[in-house]
Amino acid sequence: MWGVLRDYFGEEVAVLHSYLSPGERADAWRKIRKGEVNLVLGARSAVFAPVNNLGLIIVDEEHDGSYKQGSSPYYNARDMAITRGKFENALVILGSATPAIESFYNAIQGKFKLIEMLERVPGAKLPSVEVIDLRKLRYRERIFSPLAKSSILKRIEMNEQSILLLNRRGFSTSLICPDCGYVPRCPHCEVTLTYHRVGDELKCHWCDYETPAPDNCPNCNSDDFKHRGKGTQKIEVQLYDFVEPERVLRIDSDAIGRKGSLNKILTKFASNPGSILVGTQMVAKGHDFPDVTLVVVIDADVGMALPDFRAGEKTLQLLSQVAGRAGRGERPGLVIIQTRHPDEPAVQFAVNHDYRAFFRHTLARRQILQYPPYSRLVRILAQSEDSHRAEKSLRTILRALLKENIPDVKPLSPTKPPLAKLKGEYRWHLLIKSGDIRKLLPFLNRIAQARFKNVKLRVDVDPYDMM
Repeated sequence: MWGVLRDYFGEEVAVLHSYLSPGERADAWRKIRKGEVNLVLGARSAVFAPVNNLGLIIVDEEHDGSYKQGSSPYYNARDMAITRGKFENALVILGSATPAIESFYNAIQGKFKLIEMLERVPGAKLPSVEVIDLRKLRYRERIFSPLAKSSILKRIEMNEQSILLLNRRGFSTSLICPDCGYVPRCPHCEVTLTYHRVGDELKCHWCDYETPAPDNCPNCNSDDFKHRGKGTQKIEVQLYDFVEPERVLRIDSDAIGRKGSLNKILTKFASNPGSILVGTQMVAKGHDFPDVTLVVVIDADVGMALPDFRAGEKTLQLLSQVAGRAGRGERPGLVIIQTRHPDEPAVQFAVNHDYRAFFRHTLARRQILQYPPYSRLVRILAQSEDSHRAEKSLRTILRALLKENIPDVKPLSPTKPPLAKLKGEYRWHLLIKSGDIRKLLPFLNRIAQARFKNVKLRVDVDPYDMM
């Protein structure tokens, strides 16, 4: 996007993102403060840029979870943009083909003005979508179904490009010993270690622990480890069975660790007809490649079954966003979605390009359970090296909350989150639904300042991460 903006506005564009060095960030900050640039492009922290006489804030892909700051201080850059626009009397535009349920609800209720683009720009048609039921395929066809494989080869013959999405990095999700059942796990987190073919290592994607992959099972000394699951590295390697390796490029957080590597990969992909881009959700992020006519979602079920009330919403958004990469030029696009749950609402509504129907479907269920937008959600997370202390602190908080008798507040019982142990600390969380967050804030402020022995507390209003 930076290149496009510079083509239009020249040197009047400042860029703010985490890959800048401290010196580069300071230089950009000074230019903005002095008014030497009129346009700022950046990630979530750019919402705080010292722009004078601010007139317009555009939040592109406003539904994206990366706008939520996951550590203290917690904030959502989208919401901060709305607040700053109000204070500075600036216009705020929230852009998305698949808005957050809360945002679209605000538009339907008249709080926001809804402006719809009913046609693709510049008039391109939406891609056709085919759903493949993985349950009906043989085991060896479940990564590349016959339709996916033939479609990839056809695009190569026609010098057209393909994007393959699997929202899971690494080679395989875990190793398992078939003789004794041993599975290598992270010593600091309650998760299995992911096998990475590059470096022949086992890695934890939560705490960055890594260790060489063993040749023999540490438990029974068997040398017959099996790979379970699949990641982007496995997709890349298995493509080599029927595609020339030089045609295949991969982007995930492992492949773009070095500064500038993402731009190099995307530039190479754009300039090579018949090439294939494999990646995690990064491949769905607003790329505009007119020669991409095929998108294959290797496994749409990744993330669908997470214990998160937004799981269906996130799945629909990801499927719709990556599908939008196909057929952006003059040639028609095809999207192939491989799944074991073809009747799942998120899949069906994505296939039909029907966000409004998905919105109505989801809204009805949110209302029954009083989840956002029908309430504000608060997550209090307790972390400790002693699981009992973490649990006890939340039960103490719950009792105090019930004694307050705050109206229109519904707390759930403290439970272990899906990631019950992370970076050596046990975790418990308490979820609170509130019809009027203003009445709950004084209590939350006291809790944020409370101290429990050997327990860390985190109070997150409008949490996005439920793990």
